[in-house]
Amino acid sequence: MFVSKLDFLRYLTNRIAGKDEVGVSTDFLREVITFFAAEEGAVYLFDSNDQLLPMALYPENMRGMRLSEDFSAYLASLKQVALFPDGVSHIDRKWQREVSELGFGAIALVPLLKQKQIIGFMSLAWKEPHSFKANDDNLLYTIGNLLGIGLFNAHLIGGLQVREDELQAMCRALMKAKEEEAKRISRELHDEVGQDLTTIILRLKMILGQKDVEDIHDDVKDLLFMARETLTDVQRIAMNLRPSALDNLGLLASVNWQLEQFRADNNIEVIFRHPHKLDDLTEEQELLLYRVLLEIMTNVSRHAQATKVVIDLWPEGDQLILRAGDNGIGIDLAGSHTMGLGLMGMKERIKEQNGAFRLNSEVGKGTTVMISIPIKKPEG
Repeated sequence: MFVSKLDFLRYLTNRIAGKDEVGVSTDFLREVITFFAAEEGAVYLFDSNDQLLPMALYPENMRGMRLSEDFSAYLASLKQVALFPDGVSHIDRKWQREVSELGFGAIALVPLLKQKQIIGFMSLAWKEPHSFKANDDNLLYTIGNLLGIGLFNAHLIGGLQVREDELQAMCRALMKAKEEEAKRISRELHDEVGQDLTTIILRLKMILGQKDVEDIHDDVKDLLFMARETLTDVQRIAMNLRPSALDNLGLLASVNWQLEQFRADNNIEVIFRHPHKLDDLTEEQELLLYRVLLEIMTNVSRHAQATKVVIDLWPEGDQLILRAGDNGIGIDLAGSHTMGLGLMGMKERIKEQNGAFRLNSEVGKGTTVMISIPIKKPEG
């Protein structure tokens, strides 16, 4: 079928384009088995704990190899192709019993390399002893390199696809949130501010027709109170849109004001521990921390069913650390496929500031959010 070994390598290269890790392993293995007239084969990859996991088996109903930790360690150190043309006779005595139990007449073990690092291996097996041709080891070594690179690229592409899916989901959710926020503001302006102003106008018109000074005085007093309440509502709405208090009061005072409102509205104990002042933050970082804290408290009030929240904010070297933990119902992180919009947005904003985000939670044991962002080191 192939004029030369080089043609076969080109063919393999084209076969792995655009496939995921399982697809790359399966297609590659099938073609290599056919080319070398092997009868069985497998592709194994090392996981983060250096345990071998099967990525592809051929035929699909073959049993996977059960390898001891020592033999797995041997495979992890395999730098070159190992060819065993007549079963176990050329294998180190230490492994002869283990390999003989696999029941093969000949075996080829091919390391899969990514930038000279072993990420797994491919095995080819024959039921009877097999005569390998000259340079088969070199060809298999090159194939192992191709497969290692193909798997690495597939892993990167898969990660990018997941990232793209997350970003698209976040964009859709952000658009929805923007629409909902606009509706909320419109509703607050109409139902609260608009109705209050309408009431004030109607009562002012009524006052124009009154003659009793004492009645007029009482009505004006009531209207003055209502006007002040309406002004408070407008300031609250404006604060949620753009926290001008950050410019006037600073981050710590603004956060404390918001937390006082949160305590009053939700009947949740909030402890906020922080340094006396923070002088090394940019305006963008102050706004980020302010928004992050608001998002954390929103999540607590909506989902956590907590009675207590503890927030710690402190500088540590060239980082500012924020940790917020509640005693609520927690989140099943293993069962959650995606973050909620707020958490996704929070993570993205922190990454833009070259910061780090970590979420720890366990069902029934509360949730802790920890972030860090780089800050200027104090001079002197």
